Amino acid sequence: MSLSASRVAEKQEVARKTTWTSIALNSGLTAAQLIVGSIAHSQALIADGIHSLADIVSDFIVLIANRQAAVAPDVDHNYGHNRYETVASLFLGGLLIAVGVGMLWRAGTRIVELQDIPSTTDNLRGILLNTPGVREVHELRTRKMGDLAMVDAHILVDPRISVSEGHFIAESARAQMLADPRVLDALIHVDPESDELNPLPGKFPLRSAVADAVRHAFARQNLSVEALNLHYLSSGFDVDVVLPASNAREAASQLKAIDFDALKRRIGAREIRVTQALDAATTKEPPR
Repeated sequence: MSLSASRVAEKQEVARKTTWTSIALNSGLTAAQLIVGSIAHSQALIADGIHSLADIVSDFIVLIANRQAAVAPDVDHNYGHNRYETVASLFLGGLLIAVGVGMLWRAGTRIVELQDIPSTTDNLRGILLNTPGVREVHELRTRKMGDLAMVDAHILVDPRISVSEGHFIAESARAQMLADPRVLDALIHVDPESDELNPLPGKFPLRSAVADAVRHAFARQNLSVEALNLHYLSSGFDVDVVLPASNAREAASQLKAIDFDALKRRIGAREIRVTQALDAATTKEPPR
C-alpha cells in the first residue's frame, strides 16, 4: 500500500469513528429533546429535537459516502469514487434546506392560526364561575403561547366586600385556572360591577374630601370616626361610617343631632350608614 493510500485509509477510519460517536450523542440528545419538549409543550425543544434527528440522518449519509469513497478505482472509475462525498454534500445541503423550510412553515402556521387555543372559552369561564365568590365573568380573552393558553379575565364580586377579600377571590380563581395543564398564566381583574355600569372616575368625590366632611360633622357632636368605607356604585355613592366602641345610648343621642341630609348633599352620597364597634370585654358572658 502506497503512502498516499495509507493516509487516505487512516483519514477514512478517523471519519468513521467520529461519525459513529456523533450518531450516539445525537441519538441521546434527540430522544431527550423530543420527550422533554412534548411533556413541557415546548416548540423550541421539539424543533431542536427534529434538527438533531436530521443530524443523525446526515451522519448515516456520511458513513455511506465514506464507505463508497474508499472503494478502489475500477474500469468505470479510473480516479476512484471520491465523488460520492460530493454527492453526499449536495444531499445534506438539500436536507438542511428542507428541514429549515419545514420549521418555518410550521412556525408560520401556528402564528396565523391564533384561534386554535388549547382551552375553549366556555371551559375557562366555567372554571372561573366555580370559584366561591365569583358572581360573573366578562371580558374573557385567551391567546396562545406555544401550545398553552394565556388567559385574561374580569370577574364580578360582591361590591361591598373588602379589598383584601376581593383580592383573595381573584387569587383563588387564578389558582384554579393555573391548575388546568393547558393554561400557562392567568391575569384576573376584580370588578364590583359590570364595566358598562361602573361609574367613571370623576363622577363622585375623592376619599380625602369625603373623610374631611364626615369627620368634621361627627366631631361637632364629639364623635370620632374609627373607619370609613366608601362604595362607588352605579346605583349611587354610599358611605359606611364605623364608630369606636363606647356607650351606645350616648352615641345614639349624639347621632340624632347630625344633619345627615345636609351631609349627604355636601358629599353627594346616596346613603350614609353608621355602625359601632363592640368592645370585646363588654360582650363576654358573665361567669356562672
